[in-house]
Amino acid sequence: MLIIIFLNFAMALDFKCEKIMKLKSIEKSKEVLFEESLCYNHPLYDFISTSCINNKECEALKAYRIRSDSFPSVNGYGNPLHLKCQYLGGEPRFVELWINQVWRKTALCRFDDGSFISVFNRI
Repeated sequence: MLIIIFLNFAMALDFKCEKIMKLKSIEKSKEVLFEESLCYNHPLYDFISTSCINNKECEALKAYRIRSDSFPSVNGYGNPLHLKCQYLGGEPRFVELWINQVWRKTALCRFDDGSFISVFNRI
């Protein structure tokens, strides 16, 4: 238990918000570069849109507050984290983030209000 508390504290020290963060994804067989404002290395979220940090009513946070064990069993093919995103009303997307001069592969779940959250959360 003490180790978990220490790790969460250490990660919180590295929590950062960036006004402009470079991302890229593949759309229709072409690489697309875009920019977003996001926060990363949060103790609960791998990354999240900055619009959710001070707004607990953003769609991404409201959706991901639902406990994982409350989801129905999903029959079908696909990444379970992407299926969870779709079930919650979001649009999953593989992306790469430019962090510390390196492209980092990850995935996000984007909602109608423009908010997004990593599909790889700690909640």
